Amino acid sequence: MNSLIGRRKEARIASCTEAWLDYDRIMEIIKSVGFNGWMSVVFEGQDELDEPTAVPLAAEFLRSKLNEYGL
Repeated sequence: MNSLIGRRKEARIASCTEAWLDYDRIMEIIKSVGFNGWMSVVFEGQDELDEPTAVPLAAEFLRSKLNEYGL
């Protein structure tokens, strides 16, 4: 059982688009290694949304990807 800390970076939260990271590939990798650690959302203020709006959207996106891959 692997315990790691994951960090998700979202380029544009409002549109849920990511220019640099392939989340489908990442989810396959963390599932294959038995990931069971914490993940966090970090707001860097570079999105078109403010923090109170952006963070819940980013968390929802992350949860949906985790659910999609049975994590």
